Amino acid sequence: MKKIQVVCPAGIGTCTIMSLWLRDALAEAGVKADVFVGEALTAVSTPCDLIVGTAVFARTLQGAKVPVVGIVNVTDKKEYLEKVIPYLKEQ
Repeated sequence: MKKIQVVCPAGIGTCTIMSLWLRDALAEAGVKADVFVGEALTAVSTPCDLIVGTAVFARTLQGAKVPVVGIVNVTDKKEYLEKVIPYLKEQ
């Protein structure tokens, strides 16, 4: 099962909300993944297959060894699916 880390600067607010929306979107699409939250300081060193964050914050994580997806509208399930599903299929 693919591991998706949802990150924000503190690892508390935005990423928790985003992880709930992402889980719902994946469930509706019938896609299984281990979605968990993380914070900025450890995001790039935490083992995962994909990192998801807000579009603005994701730009700060471009040095990661895994793909980083930036989400513009954190409450848009369609955006999560359009941007995340291709990475889950490619690996």
